[in-house]
Amino acid sequence: MKDEIWNKITSSLKTGKRLELLHMRKNAQAFIIDEISSNYIRIQFEDSKTFLILEKSRFDSAYEFLNKNKGNWVSVGSSRMKTKPNTLEGIIKKEFDNNKNGIATAAWIAAILVKAFDEIEFNGKVREQAIKMI
Repeated sequence: MKDEIWNKITSSLKTGKRLELLHMRKNAQAFIIDEISSNYIRIQFEDSKTFLILEKSRFDSAYEFLNKNKGNWVSVGSSRMKTKPNTLEGIIKKEFDNNKNGIATAAWIAAILVKAFDEIEFNGKVREQAIKMI
């Protein structure tokens, strides 16, 4: 099942593709898909030209959490410090390295998931960004 999820994600992306975060606030950077591999997607931030690697396991954790909470809005909660455990960021960090103060990746993972899956949608109307699997 995890390979099917990863195949769906990676087949919906192309190297060089420009994507935006779900909610482009002031100072938010669009990003470009730089590399797609069997274990990660490397993105490059459009403005700063720096890179970030998004591991397959982080996408797996996010997808599984959304599937378990099907029909309910889940806060993206892309906080770097003291991440709340009931957010998408919290679940990704718990499953990946269990470091609540680790690098935040949920904002980019959420944007890619919404792009890849028709059954995952974004609610930009709520104060706190949220996505859900319908």
